[in-house]
Amino acid sequence: MKKRFKTHRNNFNKLIIKTLIFICIVLSVVILSFNMLYNSVTKKITDIEVMNILLNNSNINFSKIFPNNGIDFIINYTLGIDLNNKKEVNDNSKKVVNKIDDFLKDDMEENVLEKPLVYIYNTHQTEEYKKININEYNVTPTVLHASFILKNKLEELGISAIVEKNSIKEILNINGWNYRNSYKASKILAKDALEKNQSIKYVIDLHRDSVNENIAKTTIDGKDYAKIMIVLGKGHDGYENNLKMATRINDYLKEFNESITRGIDIKQNSGIYNQDLSQNAVLIEIGGPYNDINSVKNSIEILAKVYKRVIDEDEKKEQT
Repeated sequence: MKKRFKTHRNNFNKLIIKTLIFICIVLSVVILSFNMLYNSVTKKITDIEVMNILLNNSNINFSKIFPNNGIDFIINYTLGIDLNNKKEVNDNSKKVVNKIDDFLKDDMEENVLEKPLVYIYNTHQTEEYKKININEYNVTPTVLHASFILKNKLEELGISAIVEKNSIKEILNINGWNYRNSYKASKILAKDALEKNQSIKYVIDLHRDSVNENIAKTTIDGKDYAKIMIVLGKGHDGYENNLKMATRINDYLKEFNESITRGIDIKQNSGIYNQDLSQNAVLIEIGGPYNDINSVKNSIEILAKVYKRVIDEDEKKEQT
């Protein structure tokens, strides 16, 4: 009798444990599903917000800028506990996110009036840097983001610049061209920009290389930088002038620190890379796919200072 009672009791205990495990699994699935749905619906980050964050924050922390999430919502509205009151939120970052800077406006007409000196474009606009994974955010900075950072840094130094925002992919699709015709597509946009902005004297095609991080990154005084390489095409008659420009940039980079540059890659037998458009046209590779955007930003700050030096020297020559 005791044995039978004990067996029933053991079976009952097992049933309770199984039931509790089942309830925990169901609750976990429901909570995680709700969290994913909540975040996908309410927590979107726009390209404008990404650009403002990249330009104004040295250490990117999306969790402080956007502290709310689905789990917080559940706890707040079921238990009445507001977890956000215990979180430190960066007010300056909030202001940054809510601000739409002038450089993101589609205002080619205003750019003409500004008489830009520098034209920045990306033949391969979709080249990506290291993805930023913080909480539920997956932000992937690209060379187009890097171009806007360069524009911003140049303008901080008093140099007016414009970034090409038209889609290379769209031009490829319209003409039925494949990816190998990207330079053909970007040349159309570059020629148009140069015709509309006669003040442009310096042309930069900004790229990201495909090398590993140990090749594309250096640390200088405890600060990470994405290495810079200049690519020169010898496929047109005036390449010597482009080489002079590339050499000046590379030399000034080395003056900052030799490790920041990977030198000049001269394509001996082929390649123009649209450098026939201007004697000051260069193709610049900054970092690789494993570089984070902060190291890219650090290098862009140095590159902007190099261009400031080059432009100041050229203006002095014109005045004499």
